[in-house]
Amino acid sequence: MALGVVLAGVLVSCDGGDDTPPPPGVYLDCFDSGPPAANTVVLRCGGAPSTTTSLVNVELGGPSSGTTSFRGFVFDIVYEPARVEFVPNASYTSPAMPGALITVALAGGQQGRLVVALTRLGGEPDYEVGPGSSFLLYLTFQRAPGATFDTAALQFENTQAIGASTSIDFTGTLVFSYE
Repeated sequence: MALGVVLAGVLVSCDGGDDTPPPPGVYLDCFDSGPPAANTVVLRCGGAPSTTTSLVNVELGGPSSGTTSFRGFVFDIVYEPARVEFVPNASYTSPAMPGALITVALAGGQQGRLVVALTRLGGEPDYEVGPGSSFLLYLTFQRAPGATFDTAALQFENTQAIGASTSIDFTGTLVFSYE
């Protein structure tokens, strides 16, 4: 499917940010494809601490019924570094994965590909989630200096659910705009 069609679907389907009107002038706006389906990991808009910065939530949809167990997740998030940049947090925690070892780093130290791993330490029992959405992690992105753009997409690549009791998909695209 062409990226333009995917982006159009994301833009039409849901503005995942809150319903508070944006401040006057130009700002970084965020659009996502909505809550995760069962056994799916998605990127969601998580709010805007400033007019040029946005939080991105990584969320897991639990099963339709029962539980899904897993040991962790590894994935890349790719984006256009001329439009948006990743902003590292001082530390990372996961409400759905307490005590997890979490690594978030730019591939090769360069903007454009973020490598993320959330894993259970050896010897500990698997994590389990039930029906509903579970918050895995939040990440921060900002407008690249001087950039003005109609769309800048964030997408998953190189995804893996480690030790999952069922298939877990990584889907959806999150889109920023700054005009």
